[in-house]
Amino acid sequence: MKVCTTPAIHASISGIHFFVGAGASHRISNQDHYDFPLGSSLLKSFKSIVADADAQQLPGEQKSWAIENFDKHESIDGFLSMADCLRHRALVELGRKFVDSEIIGCEQKVDKYFKDHSKPLIVPWIESFLNFMTQGVDSYEDAYRRLKWVDDNNNPSYPAVNFATLNYDRLIEVSLKNYFARKYPDAIDQITKDFEIPGNLVQHDHGSLGFLQERPFGDVKENPTPTLKFWFEYPDSPPQWPVMNAMSNMRNHSVFLGFSFHQLIATRFEFQGSKPKIYISDFGNELEGVIEKFLSRHGLYTPTITNGADCCVELIHELINRFPE
Repeated sequence: MKVCTTPAIHASISGIHFFVGAGASHRISNQDHYDFPLGSSLLKSFKSIVADADAQQLPGEQKSWAIENFDKHESIDGFLSMADCLRHRALVELGRKFVDSEIIGCEQKVDKYFKDHSKPLIVPWIESFLNFMTQGVDSYEDAYRRLKWVDDNNNPSYPAVNFATLNYDRLIEVSLKNYFARKYPDAIDQITKDFEIPGNLVQHDHGSLGFLQERPFGDVKENPTPTLKFWFEYPDSPPQWPVMNAMSNMRNHSVFLGFSFHQLIATRFEFQGSKPKIYISDFGNELEGVIEKFLSRHGLYTPTITNGADCCVELIHELINRFPE
């Protein structure tokens, strides 16, 4: 069965790759205390953890090094990666336990908030995008085909839409599943099956709390073993980055959501071949100069850039308004 041609199908044919940073998880409801933390705020909170750590938790030389070097880094990832290079394993493990606890705690809070309000947890920018992609589509099968680029014989190709996230939380996976379950309730069994496939549509390029079928969203247990794995703990380089770059080069549209976009991140993107259109929403002040160098290096299209609390939703609307192209 062929998918009908509507404006939304142009998005699938051209291909869209989302690169998702912490700002895209930072504001997902009108209640500030449900916001997920940014890397900079995690680092600030971790300073207090280190200051209060005893010698059993953190050897004195590692504690001294941490106190002297906190201000040299803008996010907890960069700080802990340097600690890892210096083999300060106790400091890295303390950081892992802290970040794991913070993120799973935020998942639990936001999950409870939406359940208490009898609403499915769906991140606003994802909802806006999926409303566009599924307009006029009556069945889950056809809607899923638009994202997965399944051919007429039901053979999957590479995804027409892909989400590469640098976040440890699983908001994107949960939002995708909840959106389709709400819109196509008769297909709940197939939806559950599709979104239990590890890495389906969503790749965590900086690590994750784990797949949802292994560690449910917001599942806080007493004294758990942290499942979070940092990007710098993979051998050589994060294994998803080459895959992510290859997939982005198959697409005409690249969408950066909620990025502070520091230089470390900028140097990992490698665009080749035809020049994609770039859309960027930022969250922080680190963008100045970095984006210009990044775009100049690749000779890319001048981007659309938005900022502010609702910048991710605004950027999705900007993206939608440009289809079909």
